[in-house]
Amino acid sequence: MYIVNKNLVTEKNSEFIGADLHVHTPASKCYEGDKNDIEYIQIIRKFYSKGIRIIAITDHNTIKGYKELIRIKQSLINKLEVLGEYVKKHKELEAEYKKIKADIDIFDSMLIIPGVEYEAKPGIHILLLFSPDTDLGKIDKFLIASGYSEDTQGEENPDMISNLDVLDVLSKSASLNAIAIGAHVDSNKGIYNKLDGSYRANIFRSNQLVAISYNSPKTCSKIKSMLMNREYKRDRPLAYIQCSDYHGGEEKVGACITYFKLDKLDYESFLAAFNNPNECISLTANPETIQIIEKTV
Repeated sequence: MYIVNKNLVTEKNSEFIGADLHVHTPASKCYEGDKNDIEYIQIIRKFYSKGIRIIAITDHNTIKGYKELIRIKQSLINKLEVLGEYVKKHKELEAEYKKIKADIDIFDSMLIIPGVEYEAKPGIHILLLFSPDTDLGKIDKFLIASGYSEDTQGEENPDMISNLDVLDVLSKSASLNAIAIGAHVDSNKGIYNKLDGSYRANIFRSNQLVAISYNSPKTCSKIKSMLMNREYKRDRPLAYIQCSDYHGGEEKVGACITYFKLDKLDYESFLAAFNNPNECISLTANPETIQIIEKTV
């Protein structure tokens, strides 16, 4: 059974909290696991067990995975209420009651962010993250209007159905109040490897692009050098993060963690961290220690 620390972050005790902002569920058709309610719960348990308290559910061109998690959590709450009426008289139900309560506590002890891994023309992946308070119907309408019907949602490479290019998506992210992150930018579906010229410069220069996720530290260094060029000059700092791109299994859980310095474990504090990424976003939970080591070398 998991021991849940609900006081992980308080207003008087800001600290770096582990996050993975690229997590798939069975709502992605390429997901490599079972496609049932238990699998969704297992995802939450796995990331929690690795000390990760922030995850973004980012299925391919759909918000259905996050919707399923919300539905499942409510189902657990409903079951707990029913069991609560009988557990005192029927002790044999106590173990099941405690199990369900533990899962609900894990849900409540994590910041689970609704998101989409959106595929834009010409085959570029952008993570769009939303506030948990967002009207999910609004996201559905955006996906359908941009070319992703109910039948194609959840697919990767659905014959380039999107009618939006990357700059269009970045523009839409502002009206949707979404955080836009370049997904695996050094892959064949990333804005760094796949694009070039003035078009790529316009993307990296956009204030709507708040972060990039990279695989190789060497690529990250190249991108930082590239952004020093005049044509890439930005008005706001770019956050550099790493994500697992989890599609099931055990090996990627906790393999790539980015840490956010938060006053509270809520979306507002998470969003604020992107305004000061140099101090509030780190690839280690103890950046002060790394700085001290670097100064002594």
